[in-house]
Amino acid sequence: MKSLTKLQKSAIFTFIVYLLVLVWVITLKCNMEWPIYVSRMMMGGMSIPERAEWSFCHFRFNGDGPFYSKDAIEDMLVNVVLFLPVGMTLPMVFEKKKYLKTPLVAFGLSLTFEISQFFNTIGGFAYIDLITNTLGAIVGMIVLHFLLKVIKPDLARGILTVFTVIFAIIAIYGTVNTINNIHIYL
Repeated sequence: MKSLTKLQKSAIFTFIVYLLVLVWVITLKCNMEWPIYVSRMMMGGMSIPERAEWSFCHFRFNGDGPFYSKDAIEDMLVNVVLFLPVGMTLPMVFEKKKYLKTPLVAFGLSLTFEISQFFNTIGGFAYIDLITNTLGAIVGMIVLHFLLKVIKPDLARGILTVFTVIFAIIAIYGTVNTINNIHIYL
């Protein structure tokens, strides 16, 4: 087995730190009391079959028209942007078939988050999130492809280091904030 390059090691470390941020943002809703309270109130009061029905009928139609608003479009854009770093780090880790493996890993990661939200009732399973998260990783992968043609590996490692520090600060903040606000989850 080949040893990892410095760029691959930096990408792996950045990806792991970013995963911590994703857990805080997606699974714990950035530890914001209002979204957690509303999710628990709405999802926690539903049975598992009711939650499943809600999950797969995400865009409902009511008397005033479709529940497909500016907020839904903003939510989709946030999901795309949230997974850009996944698409920008994973291809640097894989040596072979990186453009096939990256979207598959992104989809699997998104599926894991959606299932965890479904069962812990902090949010619901949304199939549209699977699509937009995977799309975000694909867009990130395309951006990375063009960036690596322009910049050298040492500069790429430097950029990864900066992002790792930023993600680490966010992850530490999220951890401390979660510990300080543990009453939200009880």
